[in-house]
Amino acid sequence: MESTPCCNSSITRLPCLRPPTASSLLSGLPPDGPVVIFNVHEVRCSALALISGANEPLHIPLPTFSYKRAVELRDKLHGYLKNQDVRVREAERADRRFKQPSMIHMVLRQI
Repeated sequence: MESTPCCNSSITRLPCLRPPTASSLLSGLPPDGPVVIFNVHEVRCSALALISGANEPLHIPLPTFSYKRAVELRDKLHGYLKNQDVRVREAERADRRFKQPSMIHMVLRQI
C-alpha cells in the first residue's frame, strides 16, 4: 500500500498525533510523588519517572526485569484485584478497601 504525501503531511500537522513534549508532560504533575511509566518489551524494559519540578523525565533502566516477569506480576495483580472486588466499574463498589494490601506492595517491590 502506497502512502500519499499530502495525507501524510496533513496528518503529521495534527497536534493530537504529535508526541507530547517533556515540558508538557512535566507540567501539572501531582506535587506529592512521581508518576512512573513502565516500558515493557521482550527485548528490554525501562521506566520513566515524571517528577514535579524536574526539568526532564528520569529514565530508569530495568536490566534485571523481563517481559515474562511483567506478565507474571500483571496476572497476580489482576487476580488480586478481582478477588478484592475492585475490578468492577460500579460506583457503589469504588470505595471498598483492600483486604490484603501486601499483594500490591509485593508486586511493586519486584519491579
